[in-house]
Amino acid sequence: MKQSSRAKEFWSMFLLVAGIVIGAGIYLKNKELLAQTGNPIIATALWGVVGLVCIMSVVVFVEISKSTLKSGNGTIGNWSKLFLNRRIASFFAIVYTFVYMPTTQSVFVAGVVGYMIQAIGIELSPVEILSIYLTCCISILALFVITNIYSPRHSKNLQLFGGVFKFIPLIVAMIAGFILWGMGTSNSFNDPAMAENIKALSFLGGFGAILFSFDGYVYIANMQRGAKHPEQVSKALTAGMVFVTIFYILIALATFGGGNGTIEGVLSKIFGGGKEAENVAWIIANIIMMLVCLLSVNMFTNLGMTEIFSDYNCKIIYIPKSKASIKSAALLQFVLTIIYFIATILLGTLAPHGEWQGVNANVGHFNGDLPLYLDQAAYFINSFSSATTVMVFIMLDMLIFGAMINRFTRKVDVPKVKLFWPAAIVSSLMIMVFNIFGIVAFLIPDKGFTFVESNGFIFLLILIFCIFYATIIFIAQEIFFAKKDPFNGFEGVVDENLLTNNWVEANNEQIKI
Repeated sequence: MKQSSRAKEFWSMFLLVAGIVIGAGIYLKNKELLAQTGNPIIATALWGVVGLVCIMSVVVFVEISKSTLKSGNGTIGNWSKLFLNRRIASFFAIVYTFVYMPTTQSVFVAGVVGYMIQAIGIELSPVEILSIYLTCCISILALFVITNIYSPRHSKNLQLFGGVFKFIPLIVAMIAGFILWGMGTSNSFNDPAMAENIKALSFLGGFGAILFSFDGYVYIANMQRGAKHPEQVSKALTAGMVFVTIFYILIALATFGGGNGTIEGVLSKIFGGGKEAENVAWIIANIIMMLVCLLSVNMFTNLGMTEIFSDYNCKIIYIPKSKASIKSAALLQFVLTIIYFIATILLGTLAPHGEWQGVNANVGHFNGDLPLYLDQAAYFINSFSSATTVMVFIMLDMLIFGAMINRFTRKVDVPKVKLFWPAAIVSSLMIMVFNIFGIVAFLIPDKGFTFVESNGFIFLLILIFCIFYATIIFIAQEIFFAKKDPFNGFEGVVDENLLTNNWVEANNEQIKI
């Protein structure tokens, strides 16, 4: 019976790992990766290289996670408190709460509405687009916050079901892609233009697209605190990342070999080709993407509230004691996300940028390309997402370096994990390289544009703003901490028995609100 319970928990967490990592990234980024690298061979290799590095970093995080196996919570913030110091941990917690989580939730909720409009295929004015985004997105965010607070069991079950559902179109596309490739149809591998694009530094352009697709793989470790069998978390995390990497490589090979690197490209050929087949494939692909983004909203709604409440319990972020609950954490994250979403969607639809002419924009400015036209409303949301992803991987890298230093200082007493040193050295250096290349790729202007005219300039401004914004909040909190000392010292946690993850708690019906 005990063995069955362990197996059930392992597979539950394995599916959550796959569900977190395999989201909109593989649907969205494969074609973008091909465009940035200019070659399907390099693009496919990058999925494997980045995946392998993430798997190696998991070995390090297995050791790191052992520090909170019996006490505290498994968040990046709390681990940073233990392996680095409390102030760095507080800054990381603020980045997650005030920058990263609002950005990520906004990306996915905007994706739900954007793909819905694209599936319908209607041309809208900027004001109409803005109205639909504001009405639908705020409603969706509110719905998932309410569900995660008051019905966490249904929320988790939805995620588990969705984790299985999202694989169906990917598996269909993978099988069909390999079949089409074997039949010798036109594809990215036999495209002469692609063959000419192999250059020594072509791989540099791909990191900007690919980091987003692997983001989020360590969050599953936060579930160890309430797990019946905490040792299953590290096993599920490692196995999940191996599976994700192999799956990404196979999908990339299939979609490049069966078409242009997109799911709709493969589906179009399955339906016989031609304009009508393309339309059907386009509608199906957009509906799938809409549902995948919806699942991601649910996932990050839960992760957002859990992160805040966990970091409060670890004394690195402040919530008034009288309001410290899962419910309050969820409402705080909801308010921060709504403020961020409204500000960026207003900026995206009303402010001119590139070919977008603000309220005077129309699809004619984009040569009739409806998807490109519709994407402009969420332009700043997506730009913020790129900047915050870079920040998150910098924080992860700093934590890995902290774990390496701990092997000498023994500041944190944790059992040693085999293969730690090769995994830590390679993953820390390679993540640093990925970040540098990713930033460079974002900053390089498109041909024919100066840097100030480019998307890279906007990316740089957003990255600086995010760092400045988080720093201001951090300084304000530190001043408050110095005057009030609200936790009566910052060592340890607020409450060893505090329930912080309502998906885990829902299994035992222990949710406290």
